Amino acid sequence: MQEFYQYVKICDKDEQFVFITGISKFSQLSIFSTINNLTNISMQPKYAAICGITEKEFATDMAPDIAMLAKEYECTPEQMHDKLKRQYDGYRFAKESPDVYNPFSLLKCFNQRNIANYWFESGTPTFLIRQMQHFRTDITTLEELNVQDFDFDQPTEVMNNALPLLYQSGYLTIKGYDRESEMYTLSIPNQEVRIGFTRGLLPAYIGLENHQVVSGFALKFWQALKKDDLHLALREMQAYFAGLPYMDGFKKKLEDVSNLEGFYEWSMMLIFNMLNVYVQTQVRCAGGRADMVVKMPNTIYVIELKVNGTAQEAIDQIEEKGYATPYLTDGRKVVKAGVNFSTKTKTIEDWIIK
Repeated sequence: MQEFYQYVKICDKDEQFVFITGISKFSQLSIFSTINNLTNISMQPKYAAICGITEKEFATDMAPDIAMLAKEYECTPEQMHDKLKRQYDGYRFAKESPDVYNPFSLLKCFNQRNIANYWFESGTPTFLIRQMQHFRTDITTLEELNVQDFDFDQPTEVMNNALPLLYQSGYLTIKGYDRESEMYTLSIPNQEVRIGFTRGLLPAYIGLENHQVVSGFALKFWQALKKDDLHLALREMQAYFAGLPYMDGFKKKLEDVSNLEGFYEWSMMLIFNMLNVYVQTQVRCAGGRADMVVKMPNTIYVIELKVNGTAQEAIDQIEEKGYATPYLTDGRKVVKAGVNFSTKTKTIEDWIIK
């Protein structure tokens, strides 16, 4: 980039205003560097909506497009608004910031009259995945990270974990800010990023390609969940995991991982995400952290995992720690599941559902 900055600086007598945007934050290394007179506006609230489509713009200027797409999908404009919001909204770039939609994906959706994951169609996040593996990033923590600004708003060349790269490339965004502690809450922006990210993580973290998850097993598992039959869904997953050790790369993933419970948690989380099911991991409550919470239209599943233990131990932990308590007033049925994996059989050994 030095070549580019050199010409920007040489031409300064002809420049009235220069605005540079991109992915990674870089260091202005010294007073003798090629370009050293920039003002970084990345996290200033007054500029937070400069590179996106705000909710107000979406609901007013794009109302005809929403109505057109609603007609295509045979739903109401209000329902389509909610679909698009889940898919493309959710980016925030400052402590006080409106949510903004991804303009590239949203406009492409309207143009093609199809809700899809457009952001990832031109490539895969190979470099990012390699950095996450290098820094041994725990993917189960990405649903909610509480950090200070210097943890993620720093030049990537001096980073000692993958967090700055995850934030600056749009895989994580600001979801909240606490003035008292000066802590930011980071999370995955929306469903489009979650699905695309998962497709990149599957081969890297559990040794499987996306088509190996989606074909066959996925349909059966999804149909079982839609029928509210968790027993059947877990039987399908049990059979699926039983076949995994024979696939290239899986044995090595299992040998390398230091936390076996974490490995199976990664695998289940990624599979749920590939099926477009809303799953949270390491969900905090007053009694501790639940391994997984899966939210379906009519049911909330609270799942605790054990490795080489018993399903009874898992279900007892849900009861003793009160993991299901926060959802009892939700209106949906709450189902508690204790699931035990065996490292000998490399699959689900047993489970208890209440």
